[in-house]
Formats: sequence, C-alpha cells, structure tokens
Amino acid sequence: MPNGPSVYNSVCDRFGLEEQHRSKLFWATVLGTPVLLWALSSRSKAKNKPDTHINAFFKDKSAVRAPSAQQPKRKGTGFHSFLKEVPQAHRDATSFGAFLKGPASAAAVVSSNAPSQQASKGPKASDVVISVLFGTEYGFSKEVAERVAAAVTACGPYRVKLLDMADHADGLDLSKEQAVIAVCSTQGDGVAPTEAREFCDWLGSDAAPALPSIPFAVCALGDKSYVHFCACGKQLDSRFESLGAKRFADRVDVHKEDLPAIDRWLSGVTSALQALQLQTFQETGGVVGDAAESAAAKPKRWGKSRPFRGQVVAVEGLCNLASEDDKDTIRVEIDLGKSGLQYTPGDALGVYPLNCNQAVEELLQVLGQEGHQQVSCPSWHYQDHDEQAQSSDIPRQLPLQEALVKCYDLRSPKPELLQLLFEHMPAPAQAASKHGDSNGYSSQDTSALSNGNGHHTDGSSTGMNGNSQNSNGHSKPANGHSHAAKTNGHSHAAETNGHSHTAEAKGHSSNDNGNDSHSSQNGNSSKKPVIDVDGHADGISQDEANQQATELQDILKDEVEAYLDKRHIIDILHDFSGSHPPLATLLSCLRPLQPRLYSISSSQLEHPTHVQITVAVVKYVALGRNRIGVASTFLKERMQVGDHVPVYVAKNPDFRLPKDLGTPIIMVGPGTGLAPFRSFMQERIHSQQSSGLQLGQSVLYFGCRHSDQDYLYGPQLQQWADEGRLTLFTAFSRQQAQKVYVQDRLRESGKLVWQLLQEGAHFYVCGDAAHMAGSVEQALLHIIQHHQEDGDTLSAEQYLEALRQQERYQRDVWF
Repeated sequence: MPNGPSVYNSVCDRFGLEEQHRSKLFWATVLGTPVLLWALSSRSKAKNKPDTHINAFFKDKSAVRAPSAQQPKRKGTGFHSFLKEVPQAHRDATSFGAFLKGPASAAAVVSSNAPSQQASKGPKASDVVISVLFGTEYGFSKEVAERVAAAVTACGPYRVKLLDMADHADGLDLSKEQAVIAVCSTQGDGVAPTEAREFCDWLGSDAAPALPSIPFAVCALGDKSYVHFCACGKQLDSRFESLGAKRFADRVDVHKEDLPAIDRWLSGVTSALQALQLQTFQETGGVVGDAAESAAAKPKRWGKSRPFRGQVVAVEGLCNLASEDDKDTIRVEIDLGKSGLQYTPGDALGVYPLNCNQAVEELLQVLGQEGHQQVSCPSWHYQDHDEQAQSSDIPRQLPLQEALVKCYDLRSPKPELLQLLFEHMPAPAQAASKHGDSNGYSSQDTSALSNGNGHHTDGSSTGMNGNSQNSNGHSKPANGHSHAAKTNGHSHAAETNGHSHTAEAKGHSSNDNGNDSHSSQNGNSSKKPVIDVDGHADGISQDEANQQATELQDILKDEVEAYLDKRHIIDILHDFSGSHPPLATLLSCLRPLQPRLYSISSSQLEHPTHVQITVAVVKYVALGRNRIGVASTFLKERMQVGDHVPVYVAKNPDFRLPKDLGTPIIMVGPGTGLAPFRSFMQERIHSQQSSGLQLGQSVLYFGCRHSDQDYLYGPQLQQWADEGRLTLFTAFSRQQAQKVYVQDRLRESGKLVWQLLQEGAHFYVCGDAAHMAGSVEQALLHIIQHHQEDGDTLSAEQYLEALRQQERYQRDVWF
C-alpha cells in the first residue's frame, strides 16, 4: 500500500502542479477537510429536527397546553419598538407585523382556504398604511374584511393591517391611524358579536381616545328579519363620528350575504380612499399606531379561535325511547381541567364537532378524490395545541379526508357554489344556455363571491344545540336550538344579526348541519377529463350536460335561496354532476364547520372544573333522505367518555340571574330550553347554602310531550319542588286528548305571576322563538292587562317594555 506523500505527489504530477504550489494545496486540504465534514454533519442534523409542520399537530390529539404566560412588558411603545421586540412566533399572519418579516412573511390579505401568500419586503417608504377592523361571530365579517384588504391593496400604494376586535378587549388606540375601515355584524336584537363585545363596550366608554379627523368608513352586516337591523355597525359609525373621526365613505347596511351590495360599497370606498391626502410610512416616522403591538403583546385566551380540549366525563341519556320518532336528549359533562375557564349561569358552551366519516366518504366518492391527498388547512380553522407556534410562511397541510371531517361545513351551501358549478360545466353545455346575472351573481362576480373564504355571512350557520337569540339583543346558545349558534344543531348561514336560522332539529331541513345518510354513487373523478374524446361530459351525455346547465342557469336567476334551502353539498354535486371544478376552488366555496353553542346546564358552585350541557339529538328526513345533526350525533354516537373535544365559553351577559338572592324569578323553558334554568337553580341553591341568606321564590314552567318519556331532569326538578325550593308547573302536551303547553299553564297561574312581578321578580324565557316565545309573551301581556287597573293593551305593552328596560324580562330564544 502506498504511503500518503507518494500518493499526494503522484496526484500533483498527474495534474502538472508546479512545486511551489504543492505545499499551499496540501495545507488547504488539511485545514479545509474538517470544516467540510462539520458542515455535512450539521446538514444531516437539521434534517432530523422535530417536525413542526401542521401534520405533527394532528398526530398528537391528547396533549393540551395552557395559555402561554404573559410576555414581559416592552419598554418602547412605538411601532418600531414592536418590530424589534415581538418574537416571530407571536406575530399574526394578517397583522402589520407580518409585513416586516421580509420575504418569509405572510401577506396581510390571506385567502381563507389557501396557505399564506408571501409578501415582498416590509412597507416601503411610499406605502400608506390602512387599518381594517372587524368584529365577527361566525366568520363573514372577517371574510368581508379580507375582501376590503384585497381591494384596498390593489387600488394604490396601500398596506393593510387586519385587526380583530376580539384581540383588543381592553381597547385599541386608533388615534394614530391613517384611515380606519370597520366591518361588523350584529347579534341578537342589536348587540356586538360575542368576542367583539368587550371592544365595542370600551369604544363606547369614556376610555376611548379622541379620533380627530381620522378618516373612517363602516360596513354593517345584519338581518332585516330582526328589529335592530345592523345596529352594531350603526353604533360604530355613530361613535367614530362622535369621537371626531371624519367619514370618508357612507356606511352600508348589508342584509345577510349580499356580496354584490358589499362590492358596490367597496368600489366607492376605494375611490374615496384614493382621494384622501394621507401620509406615507416614511412621513409618519414609521409609527402607524400601536394596534399590532398591543395585539401581539397579549397571549390569546381560550376562545372560539383557540378552544380548549376538554375531556368528556359523562354522556347520559335523559329520555325513555319507545320508537324511532321519540325525541332523544342527552346530558354531556366535560372536564375543563386546568384551563381556568370560568362561566356564569346563562352562558353557553361552544363545541366544535366533527363531520361523520360516512358523509365524508360519500362526498369523496362523488368528487372522485382520494382522501389521503394533502390539501391546505384553511387559515380560518381554529388554533389547537401548538398550532399557534407555526410559522405563518409554512403552508399547513393535512389529508383531504381530515379537512372535510374537521374544517368544512358539508350541509350549508354558499350561493357562489352554484356559480362555480355553472362556470365549470363543459363549454358546449354553457353555450347551450344563456349565462344569467341572477341574484346579482354574474360571471363577473364569481371571484368576489368565493373570495377563497367559505365563511358564513355574519350570523350564519352555526347553531347547534346552541345558539339562541336572546331577546335582550344577545345571540346565545339555546341548547339544541340554533339561532345563531345556539341551537342544538340548527344552523343557518348568515352572520346577520347573529342568528342561525336552520336548526339541527327535527323538521328543520334548511342548512341543517345534518349528515346525509344516503349513498352517493354517481360522482365522477376529477382526475378524468371534463370532456371525453366524443365531446361529451365525463359520465353523462351532452344532452344531460346541457339540461343541467339550463337548470342551473334558471336557479341562478331567481331561485338560489329556495333551491339551497334543504340541500347539502352532496345533493348539489349530484344534481350537477356534469360540472368538475378544481378541488381547491370547490373547497374555497365551502363554509367553515362552525362550533355549536349549547346553554350551560350546570353551576361551577356544584363542580369548579366541570361543565354540563343538554343536547337534543337531531335526526330527520329531508328531500326523501335521512339526515342527522352533525354536532348532536357527534356527542351522542361518535364521542366516547375519555375523549377530548374542543370547547370554549361563550358569554351571555344579557341572560343573568338577579344579584339579590331574595329576588323572585319566573322561568319558562320547555324541552332543552330548561338547560339554563337548571344552572340557575343550582347556582341559587348553593349560594343560599353558603351565605345563609333568604332565597326568593323560584317558579318554573316546563313542558314536554310525556311525563314518562322526555321529562328532562324530572326527578331532580321534583326533588327541588318537594323541598320547597321550586314552584313547578308542568305541561305534558301529548299526555291527554287536548294538548297543553307552557303558555296555558302560565295563564292558569296568572295571579301568582302578577304578584311576583309586583314584588320585583325577573321573568325569563328560553326555547323556540318561532312559536313558543311569542305565545308566552302574549300570555304574559294578557296577565298584565288583566291585573292592571286601566287594563288596556297599550299600557300592558308599556309595562312589559319597562320590564325589558330594567333587565327583568330576558329571553334566550332561537328559530
């Protein structure tokens, strides 16, 4: 074997290297080799670093991390200070800070279904920074805010900060902003979205700073079926003006999901914005308010966008079922562990359900897609575990099947889905029909309609046993009743006045958060060409494709709402199987799978870390097909004791017990409307036992079908009555020949009701708004009129209005 020097000299001789250079090469080789080996080793180690991708999050379903500790207070208060001190992991991808992270930052305007788009470097000296502020209950306000951000960015040298009111419960100094555009929905009968309420209360207080000549514009979202249409947006508009801000574009009041109206308003906003004399980033000295700073400084609380994974400790049936038509209701108890979550009787529990696997498999079959293929996790999906630590510039991926199970609403189609399907009909089929500009949805509006977001209109589909309307103007859970969220599974679709109109309840098929149990067999694989070699649509004849295109055109003209009313996504894809839009585009037209709000039916005085809800299990028939409620069946059939479920507390400050234990209360709650009153009773009894104070009379009117079938918590109610803690009136509607309801029992005991009202009693109603709540109010007016001295209708109505103003008449109802 040759020795080292001889080999080295042989190599040098072969390449003709002169003698004077040989020693230099030798030492370069000796010293450089260790460096090269170190670099290769480091690269190998980097490849083996722990996976921080979104898939890693889905691997561990059990770990729950408490909210991070408060960050140390910064010395600086300016925007530059924020840029220097905020850790990247805590910057919001849609905040202004995201722009300053260089090429790896996410753009301020993010598609809700696509991974974060990359922005160029931070703001240029010539950029004008605009703030877009939004308050949302179910996501539509955020969608509109993103639409505003996109339009503003496209019309000039603007940079946009997206600011969520929910992140600024303690207030937000807007006095240094160049211009503010606000988008906000209205809940219940005129209040702000739940998580935006603290901000709105702050803005209306003396703590809010003056906004001298700050240009502003407001987009108010609502539902005309409610008396206080767009009330929150109107109040924001008025308050900005009273603080000295200057309106640069007129407010628009939007009914439900009227996207064409929003786009018309937005066109005026961008035109007016360009006419304003605003300062550039350089001219402001790089300080454009401290909004982003204050948002980043605070760790996110447990809430809708960051739910806590509570452990299910009990699932108990409350009904005796004799047939398939019998109503089924369950009690679910969840351990909140060390989350620190606190609730008050009257609050609701938000629960994030999962779609059932059967419905997802059927949809995959119709789409012709493989469930294991990777898709982007929509940006609006709630944060879970360590997901908030993900770098915003890393696309988050998950299998398509998992995305359909946990991210998307498969029951409540958006109007733009129909437009999308028409545009992806085979060309000959489109040519065979004239493309109509119906309902404002023309081919030119398609991009605006989808916007990649798939959000409900503010107030849209959410309810699941859960959201109710709260007559006091607050949308609240209703235990099985979806009014805006609190519905026992009822969902609608519009962040309009915050109520979800469809209910996850028997007999409600519109946007019913239910799963389709029929088998979908006629789906075509999107992997195949839309048009085959003979010029026919894949899987159907040209004539069938033409017929589908014509029918779809007719629907788009004037039948969109009626057509969508009882249909799920899979129904629509069946009806128009000749259309094959790209998967990513189709996903962008799906709504987010919303949490369901259920009235809490327990007190933390009973158990400090446990919470209970009462859920009506929903199963019904629509369009000749069996349907099931997503959330209620998830809790009853697919969730096991010991499993973890994402939950959060939804505050409802407009449905509260009187502060004085001695004040009488009158409660009317048939069916699952009983839930908050069980919480009321537990709270009052434990408070009385610990304080020794006198307890005011508690009267309950409860109704159901049969005393031996669906008498919810019957033994407990009877025990309280036997102990003298509760005056109980029951109405078992089908237990005798003539039906009897709670309003009948109320009239029969009118003398007691009037006596207690005269003693200062608070009157509560929880349940169905379509029939029961109105009938109960009429019975109450009858009692008031009968016992008043003047005894006329007008004076009775004035008396009831006075009770409402004194917060002694409170309703938590849903459609």
